[in-house]
Amino acid sequence: MERIHLTFGNLISHFIPGFILLLSGFIAFFNVYENLEIINKNSVIVIAVVFILSLACGLILDVCRYLIKSTVMFVWNRNLSKWGKMHIPDISKANEDDRKYFNWIIEHFFRLHQFYGNLSLSLLFSTLMLHTKKTFIVSLSFLGVPLIYIMYTLSIIFAVAAGITYWKTIYFLKQRFQILQSGEEV
Repeated sequence: MERIHLTFGNLISHFIPGFILLLSGFIAFFNVYENLEIINKNSVIVIAVVFILSLACGLILDVCRYLIKSTVMFVWNRNLSKWGKMHIPDISKANEDDRKYFNWIIEHFFRLHQFYGNLSLSLLFSTLMLHTKKTFIVSLSFLGVPLIYIMYTLSIIFAVAAGITYWKTIYFLKQRFQILQSGEEV
């Protein structure tokens, strides 16, 4: 059951951002009304293809997120020297509770970082596609604010959330490794 839980977080962090990107790409590059008949006739196949393509788009977004994160960390040179100096304990010293704690950190912080980062990129790319293609989405507004500006703002908010959750992931992993290194019991 624990393996299913780990896979589910990974699936969500890729599927939802990928689906948003795929949907906005479909709206931007295809005429929705002309393709409704094809979609209705082959609904099962369309659902399977959309699911697979959403995961593929999510994985591409994840690669972009990783490259951006790595570039930012390289340019700013944050935390790299600290990680290099810290002795990571031998895995044989980690007991079952340590492994469970590690999985808990990954599922509760790093998966959120992945989700927020991928969603931020998905919203940014979607907004750029919809804005440059001048689709009907550009003319929509919510409480007088154009939807495009709301999507740009959400992209920035999710990027900040991705940075915060990444920092928290690193912080809690360092904290746990330092406790294991010192030999204290948790």
